[in-house]
Amino acid sequence: MAGVSQEVPTSDVLPMLARNVSLMGFDSGKPTEYLLLLQRYLHFARELKSLANANGTIRITGCRDADKLLETLGYKFQQDCGHRNTALRTANAERAFLTIDSGFPLTMLEEALSKDGPFSYSFRGTMVPLSLPEQDWLSATSWKREVGANLLDTLFTIRIWIASTRRWRSATREHGLP
Repeated sequence: MAGVSQEVPTSDVLPMLARNVSLMGFDSGKPTEYLLLLQRYLHFARELKSLANANGTIRITGCRDADKLLETLGYKFQQDCGHRNTALRTANAERAFLTIDSGFPLTMLEEALSKDGPFSYSFRGTMVPLSLPEQDWLSATSWKREVGANLLDTLFTIRIWIASTRRWRSATREHGLP
């Protein structure tokens, strides 16, 4: 999704992500669809993670507790849950796109719900190494962060600002402006 292969060693993920955001994240100083979509994926992943237990597993016991997961995925029941003909339909096209494109096992969820049965999905993150502890990176910038923002949010924001500033400076020099 971010243009970084799953085959890449974890030590190379953050540098490659920074490179991709710098190269493909802007066009004429404005965020590209790549960057906007990447930010949507991050938001989506955080919402799914909030539904997971401490072991990183998303679990539902059946129809009664499926609503929050379905809302997050961008789907709703087309017919009553727990019947052979139970089907899901799109409730939010943007979220549904992210669900399908991210590889979430929607058909497995739909099959479980048709039986009013349990569903579980392992949704663990992958830790990537940093050259410094996260708090050192965060304290090295005076950039105002939103409450709950982490290092990835901060790096995106800083990279966005740096890329925009560089392009602006380049454009102004090109046209003889100070």
